[in-house]
Amino acid sequence: MSVVKEMKQYYIITNIKAMSNIKTYPNNDIFNESFVIYQIENDITKDAYVGYTTVKLKTRYANHNGCHSNSKYSNSKNRTTLYLDFKKYGKENFTMSILKRCNTKEELILKEKEYQKQKKYINYNKNLLQRDTRSGKNKGKVIQLTDSNGNVLLFNKPIDVAKKFNVHRSSILKAISNNYRFLRKYNAKFITIK
Repeated sequence: MSVVKEMKQYYIITNIKAMSNIKTYPNNDIFNESFVIYQIENDITKDAYVGYTTVKLKTRYANHNGCHSNSKYSNSKNRTTLYLDFKKYGKENFTMSILKRCNTKEELILKEKEYQKQKKYINYNKNLLQRDTRSGKNKGKVIQLTDSNGNVLLFNKPIDVAKKFNVHRSSILKAISNNYRFLRKYNAKFITIK
């Protein structure tokens, strides 16, 4: 009995600066897909981040890059494990791929939670419950965004912020938990309305 090992062909993004040489499987066309569960796998440690997107994957990945910038507004002491490993191993040692295509946001959320329980996703996804208002931690609170002029915007949920600014909801949650400026413009925090 012979075993045939499947050879995977990876494509390296070099023509899109924002993608920073991350590999994709099976090809770069995955960046044009939406309503997918995706993973970013560390080729060295085999740990992986799992997430979902309702927008094109290239937009979601650009958000990952934005959260991991060296901006003066970023708090380098509170980086995600994925960011630290991007720096440690280089993005060229990570591969992005689609795990599942879905039809609804509800299906995406349920499938993402199933994947997050798997051992390979624990390291990079361990902080998600701390950031998630659905966990109950921030129940009864609203999100306050304040710009440099003191103008205040209030939102009931992270998804409301995501829709207003056309970003993934995790962007606002990361800005709050890591204490850096949301979209490099707003101070963001949870507050209790009395």
